[in-house]
Amino acid sequence: MYSYYVLYSNIAKILEKFEYFGQYGKVTKVIVNKSNVYNAHGPGGPSYSAYISFSNDIEASIAILVEIFRNFLKEEGCGRVCYQ
Repeated sequence: MYSYYVLYSNIAKILEKFEYFGQYGKVTKVIVNKSNVYNAHGPGGPSYSAYISFSNDIEASIAILVEIFRNFLKEEGCGRVCYQ
């Protein structure tokens, strides 16, 4: 149980870093959704969702678009997008 508390307290700080969502702008708030645990007993371990607020709408829009595009590339593969 203690390890889950550490995860919740540290995940917000990790998501604010430049390597994650900080590269899109100033992160003002991160709320980890503790009520819904996804894939709790899966081989990769549990997954959580988070709500991330940015200092303005443009930064938030860029973060959303980049994440949508990354998911698209993962699902469709770069070959289809890069070589049309």
